[in-house]
Amino acid sequence: VPMEPPPPEMVNWKNVGRSNMSKQVGELISLVLTVLLCIFWTIPVSFVASLSNVEALTELMPFLKAPVEQYSWFSALLALLAPLLLVAFISLLPMILLIFVKLEGLIEVETYQHPSLYSKLASFTIIQTFFISTIASTLFSRL
Repeated sequence: VPMEPPPPEMVNWKNVGRSNMSKQVGELISLVLTVLLCIFWTIPVSFVASLSNVEALTELMPFLKAPVEQYSWFSALLALLAPLLLVAFISLLPMILLIFVKLEGLIEVETYQHPSLYSKLASFTIIQTFFISTIASTLFSRL
């Protein structure tokens, strides 16, 4: 079943006429960057998640021990900081992946509703949730 062409305002005119080789290279670069993002995303997210453990944080950074002991609200603030930073990290993810989608040289304008963005976001979530977190937790438990 042939698809209807997109309206002219939804066409990315600079990508019209690009060679298939150029598009395939763009898709490959986008895929490699997405995989690298999946792997290296764990590092900052693990650090941010570790901020929720106030006791371990005060052991790692002794200068925080005095405010935590002196002000009861300070430990609650530190415990709330980690989820807020995780939300900030996760809200950056679609923006980063949209940049990767733009490298693919698609004919239609890349938006946050683009199927390529959704597939990258779904793949990222599956890989990050099931594989990377399992491997990272196993490695940390062994250390």
